[in-house]
Amino acid sequence: MDSVLDLHQIVVDLNLVWPTTDSAPIINFGRFDDQPHQHVPLARFSASNWKGILISDEVGLGKTISAISLLRSLHSRGYRGGVLITCPGALRVKWKNELWHRGDIQCIEATSGRELMAAFERIKNGEPLVVVASHGILRHSAVLSQLNEKTPELLITIVDEAHHIRNPRSRLHDAISFLSLKSSSIVFLTATPVNLSVEDLWVQLSHLAPDRWPTSSSFENALAPGKLLNDVLNEIAKPGPDLKMVNEQLRRLELTAAYHEDMRL
Repeated sequence: MDSVLDLHQIVVDLNLVWPTTDSAPIINFGRFDDQPHQHVPLARFSASNWKGILISDEVGLGKTISAISLLRSLHSRGYRGGVLITCPGALRVKWKNELWHRGDIQCIEATSGRELMAAFERIKNGEPLVVVASHGILRHSAVLSQLNEKTPELLITIVDEAHHIRNPRSRLHDAISFLSLKSSSIVFLTATPVNLSVEDLWVQLSHLAPDRWPTSSSFENALAPGKLLNDVLNEIAKPGPDLKMVNEQLRRLELTAAYHEDMRL
């Protein structure tokens, strides 16, 4: 049985590193059929100079699969190191099962702060463990006080339901901030990146690109072209569009600083 699994992993690694076509190289990389959109985050992550990526597909579209394919791709390319996956407590078993069934990745579950620190010590000693821990553990004051000193250098930290860190005064936000400093890469998963305002999104993205938007106002300014474009698109979609308004909005768009800084525009 082990030899069959080893052979399967070798074939997966070869397809990941040297894909046979120009299509998504890890479709069907696990034991279940995957969808093409689930591998877009890996492509975006690989092409980006950011520290990580925020995957914000709607519920049921396979954010977990996207994160596992990204992790599996790193492994296939020879990257080794500790991995921490943190999620609400009710999702720990789901993550453990998905890691194994989707990517042949074994993990350990830390059910207490003591177990998490013990796993971190093993990672410090060179074991490339994949650890699943709940948000609740990271919120404990005793754990939070040890994170800065005892967290090892991690290959990647994956935060499921990342919208829970949107409050910068929360313990979970502080914990993820410490973990971000110790992680080579970060992956956030959430179907609701914005709750009350775009500042929620800014707080999350600040972990992925710490120097990109120093303040929430600078982030809102960066979003200005998108709002203007949406106004234009909504107007021209009407049966009788106000072309004067469209021209005015396009002129305003050309005058925004973010318009000239964004290569996509």
